[in-house]
Amino acid sequence: IPEQTLVRWKDELQSSREVLEQITGRCIDHFCWPRSAWQPQGEALALGMGYRSTTNGDGHNGPDQPWRVSRVHIGGIGRPFIDLWRFVLEIQVFRGHYWLWPLLWVLQKTMAHVWRIRKGRLS
Repeated sequence: IPEQTLVRWKDELQSSREVLEQITGRCIDHFCWPRSAWQPQGEALALGMGYRSTTNGDGHNGPDQPWRVSRVHIGGIGRPFIDLWRFVLEIQVFRGHYWLWPLLWVLQKTMAHVWRIRKGRLS
């Protein structure tokens, strides 16, 4: 990665942190890469700037690298009630309430089926 890219990333990491801290009144310790655009050099830069964690693009968390946090995609089908319950279930499963996983799985499969029907891709 070119040096000027790393300089730009550092500026963006610092300025976005400052803006968010002003808006929220809280310390910003975690960074989520836009569109999962994770790079090892960017991760090292963020951690070196004091961020405690960053997102990554590999789809799972591991105990060997606790600073890498997988993103949770929360999508919807345009039905606010169903979309809200899926969001709530995603968060609860993510927080360790794994007994809710079967319900979330059924809801996700149903939403995927509805989405395929809407897009005309049902085979």
